[in-house]
Amino acid sequence: MDHSFSLGLDDHEDRGVTQSSPLHALMSSPPDGCVPAVDGLPFLECSREADTLLEGIANVVGEARARHGILLNDLGVEKIQEWSRDGLNGFGAETVAQHLLLAIYRGGLLGYAPEDLVRFIRTATGSPSPADSGGGEHHQPNGCRS
Repeated sequence: MDHSFSLGLDDHEDRGVTQSSPLHALMSSPPDGCVPAVDGLPFLECSREADTLLEGIANVVGEARARHGILLNDLGVEKIQEWSRDGLNGFGAETVAQHLLLAIYRGGLLGYAPEDLVRFIRTATGSPSPADSGGGEHHQPNGCRS
């Protein structure tokens, strides 16, 4: 399935955009399927083939990080407190991705490693690690059990 989304950088480190900055390099050479936004903001407009919206976003964010050392952390979702139960590829999925990107970025600023965040999610949801469960499903259609 083809997914369209915007990705940007909410820069709490005030790195700015200069000719030699990683953000300038990213905008000059974005990941496949992405182009710089026309409004001049440090956002990319992306279209990515993936099973789910979350997977498509993660792939682009991972490519940008690997090539340019930047963790894109903003999907442009203005009201992340709003919710929609419209499935794995709708607005609800976009807000979940926005929350996850913010948690990864801001957690990193505080010193948390990705493994700390994964451990937090697994502990909070009672989900075993892949080593304990032998792999398993990528998502639960009805969410986490309460």
